[in-house]
Amino acid sequence: MIVTPHHRLSPRTILQQRCSECGEGEVFRGAFRMHERCPVCDFEFGRGAGDLTGAMYLGYAIDVPIIAAGVIVGKLLLVPSWPLHQIVLAVWVACLPLVPAVFRYSRVLVIHLDRDFDPEDASH
Repeated sequence: MIVTPHHRLSPRTILQQRCSECGEGEVFRGAFRMHERCPVCDFEFGRGAGDLTGAMYLGYAIDVPIIAAGVIVGKLLLVPSWPLHQIVLAVWVACLPLVPAVFRYSRVLVIHLDRDFDPEDASH
């Protein structure tokens, strides 16, 4: 059996949203549509029923610090006279345009983390 080395949590492949196996194939084929398999090495991106759930949790882990930082900056520097609930709402609305990027990166991170933590279960 030939084992191909994969790109272990390579920042380059994650930032470029590339395949965790070959580091070249694009994970997404549109804004929200993923390839089922890598167009270069045929690695299967979806390896289990919980993949999307893991990406959702990771997305929350990315979103919460962004929103918290925005609320802190808003309350301390930008609009200290506003009630806290208004600042939270304003920051949340301001973060809505980030949803596609957070979704994509959380999905790519889950693919890379899954492949790195469980390399023996590579779906080819």
